[in-house]
Amino acid sequence: MADADYFEGHPIQAAVLVVSYIHANHRESGPYQFDEFLNKYETIFEYPDENNAADEVRNYIDELSAIVEQYI
Repeated sequence: MADADYFEGHPIQAAVLVVSYIHANHRESGPYQFDEFLNKYETIFEYPDENNAADEVRNYIDELSAIVEQYI
């Protein structure tokens, strides 16, 4: 079960959940397709003050939405 309160405080985990589902169902075009996306936002959200995370939230949502629309 997904807990929205947890994902609010840990947004990268929502992306990991989506990518894991895609990978488990063999839908991605390559095994490393999402590495850049996950690494980028993991760093941004882990160090929000250094990476201006507040400004990156819209980009994160848009990119994750594009992944969902492409595969699910």
